[in-house]
Amino acid sequence: MKNIYHYHHKNKEFTGQSELKKDKLSDAYLLPAFSTDVAVIATKKDKCRVFSESLNTWSLVDDYRGYKGYDAMGNEKTIDEIGIVPDPTLTPDKPFILNNAKNIKSSEIENSFNAGIVPIMHDEIEWEGGIDSSLKIDLATRVAELAGRSHVKITDNSRKIRTLSINQANDLIVVVNDDYHVKFFRRQNAQRALENLPTNANQAAVDAITY
Repeated sequence: MKNIYHYHHKNKEFTGQSELKKDKLSDAYLLPAFSTDVAVIATKKDKCRVFSESLNTWSLVDDYRGYKGYDAMGNEKTIDEIGIVPDPTLTPDKPFILNNAKNIKSSEIENSFNAGIVPIMHDEIEWEGGIDSSLKIDLATRVAELAGRSHVKITDNSRKIRTLSINQANDLIVVVNDDYHVKFFRRQNAQRALENLPTNANQAAVDAITY
């Protein structure tokens, strides 16, 4: 028996070692594909062993697979092949880029604002919240007033039609409006604070802005 050394069919990287028996018919060692009886060499850090079929020898090749770094714009760069050396201009930690951080924070503010538009309880009835609801109630109330009616039909959040007096409808408009504008101005203040950050602001300054 003899030791043989296997390598990958594409990049020729060493993949393992096994023992080979002589062929019974020819009484010779018949090497399987992508293997050699040339002893593999010792490896080193950030290297892998690669076999040259033309030179019939092993050599060490740079192996930084799994490396991840970032360029100055924060773009992630990875290495998943042998023979590639990391770009020395890359950094292991993602650099802080103010505009990117501000865009992320701005989206978070908008998401929080939109998530905050929820139904409102008024006079023990749940009504749809938000500016669109306020405008619909206001329009229906104005139409009823112009028609000389003392009551107006409004659909609540469960899609049930409610009959309200004009005064009740106006009170509801105020409640829905007030709820919306408190959240709206909170959003505006957060976005304004984000826009007014100095150019040398860091991540902590961005994180300090809350909706």
